[in-house]
Amino acid sequence: MSDATELGPDAGLARVREGVMGAPVAPFLAVIEGGGGGAKGGDPRPAVGGGGGDAGGAAEADTPEGACPLVCLGHIDGVFVFLDIVGQRRELKARALTSRGDLVGLFLGDTGWLFRWFPNIVKVTRMEGDKKVEVEEVRGFSVSKAGEFLMSMCRRAGLFGSHVVLRGPGVWAAEDGAPVVHAGDVVMIGGGWRATGFRDGNQVWISAHRRARPGVDIDGRALLPGEDGFAAPAITGQDLERGISDLWNFRLGGSERICIGLMVVGYFGTAARWRPNGYLIGGTGSGKSMLLLLLKACVPASEYSTDTSKAGIEGAINGKPTPVYLDEAGDRQGHGAQVLLDVVLSASGGDGTRGLRGSADGGSRSFQAACSVIMAAVSPPTMGPQHRDRFTLVHLIKPGEGADNRADMEALTAWCADRAPLLWGRAIEGWPRWLAALPAFREALAASHCAPREMDQMGAILAGWWVLCRDGVPSPEDAADCVLSVAAFIRGAEAVAADDGPRRVVQFLASSVVQRDRSTDIEQIGVLVDRAFDGGQMDREPAQRLLERFGIRVVRASDAKTVNGKVIPRGDLGDGMWFARSAETLRKLFAGSAFEGDRWMYELARHPSAVESRKTVRVAGALGPAIWIGRGDWSPPGEDEGGEVAENPP
Repeated sequence: MSDATELGPDAGLARVREGVMGAPVAPFLAVIEGGGGGAKGGDPRPAVGGGGGDAGGAAEADTPEGACPLVCLGHIDGVFVFLDIVGQRRELKARALTSRGDLVGLFLGDTGWLFRWFPNIVKVTRMEGDKKVEVEEVRGFSVSKAGEFLMSMCRRAGLFGSHVVLRGPGVWAAEDGAPVVHAGDVVMIGGGWRATGFRDGNQVWISAHRRARPGVDIDGRALLPGEDGFAAPAITGQDLERGISDLWNFRLGGSERICIGLMVVGYFGTAARWRPNGYLIGGTGSGKSMLLLLLKACVPASEYSTDTSKAGIEGAINGKPTPVYLDEAGDRQGHGAQVLLDVVLSASGGDGTRGLRGSADGGSRSFQAACSVIMAAVSPPTMGPQHRDRFTLVHLIKPGEGADNRADMEALTAWCADRAPLLWGRAIEGWPRWLAALPAFREALAASHCAPREMDQMGAILAGWWVLCRDGVPSPEDAADCVLSVAAFIRGAEAVAADDGPRRVVQFLASSVVQRDRSTDIEQIGVLVDRAFDGGQMDREPAQRLLERFGIRVVRASDAKTVNGKVIPRGDLGDGMWFARSAETLRKLFAGSAFEGDRWMYELARHPSAVESRKTVRVAGALGPAIWIGRGDWSPPGEDEGGEVAENPP
């Protein structure tokens, strides 16, 4: 039995670490150098077997199905769907399938299969000496029989629909969760490289032009003189970290690690089930655009755009599980930047988002987004709690007068571009280490009282940094030290709770001001509530009366009956408050806010002490349903002002 089994609470992590350190190289990296026989510098694309890439052996190749270079994906509404001879998606109707030109187009002129299995045999009579002899000759191929056969193959494939997932270039998740790199004409899956244009279950790997790939250049050759390996060493990641730290000024310590971690998670595409996004913010001249370009240069398969309109961003990320880098994605675009956040939000978790979008001609088009995004702007648009859970902000500071690092920044960016495939290779090779590092960092973050959602975000980022810049798996001490280095970025459970909707609606109400009776003076609702709960008789009555005019009824634990002898309704035995759902004055307080309409009711009802009345409750002149929350949810206990000096928030 391993010593790891006797380590108490850390036993699970120790076993994971032991397994990763002793594990062989991941099997999907087996034939990275050249593929197709392993010759260095060779083309990794293997010969395409029968059935569009599934080499089925001699017996299968002796049938028209096994030898067919097309992949029949199915049929729907009289349309037959294929992958053509090079793996591109094609759709033909029945008439087109029995047209010679359209049929030959599926094979891109390579008619060998058509001639072999559907020859057009005619009988002709010719003279042999003095005799007439009837012989058979092949004159072309039978278009109708070939078309009919392909229709029957589509019928056997079944109905085509959204359950058939077309995979284009990018990094996808295999069935076991490991990264699968689609490089346009080849796919790194299972034991090595495989030519595109094949179907694996309901996943269809379609062809595209050649793209960048991890570990080698686009033609499958080693990158730099003397560098034969698939992956860069840890020192390369450390040099990158040092370069970023030296050339850019950050407001918060550990920012260079955050930048690298955000970038590395993008290498994994949809294999990373939690894909954190980043926002580089800073004034003009702070170098945020240069840093964005450097991070992009580290990722060979990425998208870059300065068009941050909704249509522009959807075009950049649709169907591409690759990192997206957006410059000038700030609040100058008003509502457009806010919409941008929501589009990115839906793309950054699990399998992303799939659905339909309207088109200009009144129809619809499919839309799929599953990626991580890093943006740069002077300042981000207004973020809600759901955005702050997915976006980590990195603040840059303008260098001092006379400082000019632009030339060095450009040189470091070029250095990154030269080594980018090797950095990508290190990340892909380090996928098992990333999985093992996640629980180590989550444990360290939990020990620092980090909120659960923040543990997902920061855990993924720190594990990404570790994979690129360190070897092995982090020990508990390593993880704790790393968490300490980025402590300024970590939001605690209290900070996250204060940012949640129920707490924000209370804070909004408490800071709202109302006009006093028969006076031009105004007062905050929060001050009035305190007086209604704690003030003397003279202070309580005016405050309570004014609050009820705005749909809020304060009930103290000692309140039993009204002056008329009626029992005072309450939601529990302690101090609390009723909010009249039908009070128009209360509804108007939320006009123009994030809680406009009925949303304030839903957020109030999410408080732990919330009770929705079953009977009508009178609040001043309003009689109807109401929501109760306890005083502890309105004003939770906390330290008074004048305590310790607060640290800079992330």
